[in-house]
Amino acid sequence: FASVLPIFMLIWRSLISLYVPPSLEALGNVSLAAYGSLFENFDLAGVSANTATVTLVAGIVTVAIASLAAWLILRAPVSASLRRQMQTLAFLPQSVPSIVIGFSLVLVFISAPVAIYGTVWIIAAGMVIKYVAYSTGMMSAAQIQVARELEEASSIAGAGFTRSYRRIV
Repeated sequence: FASVLPIFMLIWRSLISLYVPPSLEALGNVSLAAYGSLFENFDLAGVSANTATVTLVAGIVTVAIASLAAWLILRAPVSASLRRQMQTLAFLPQSVPSIVIGFSLVLVFISAPVAIYGTVWIIAAGMVIKYVAYSTGMMSAAQIQVARELEEASSIAGAGFTRSYRRIV
């Protein structure tokens, strides 16, 4: 019921013009008219481009931030208290509900000089903020399995931090 009932209600709501609870009498109002007009009034190319943009940008930025955060938490030459603070900061969005993050972004960017309110970029920013905690956890698990000696050998061989990180970590 937890999975099927919500999906049934979404399908039911899409088949009627005004909300009516499911009943035998309401079956007379069922129509595919909403689906017929979907492609007439719909900018499919624009929506697809926005979806691809948000998907690619949010995914790439989230993985980049999570990779760097995981490396800083695991390997950076800093004190243990600073490591704990970085880890707390990286995992903090996981404890905040998505609606609070979204509302906070709206409040921040509605008057900010950066004009991303009302664009797909604010959605991408929200996705990055929400999912960086999950990604940092996965990146930490992956990076903890790479021995430090490999990074040390790379630096002894003359590779810089960026090259070592990109090729080894």
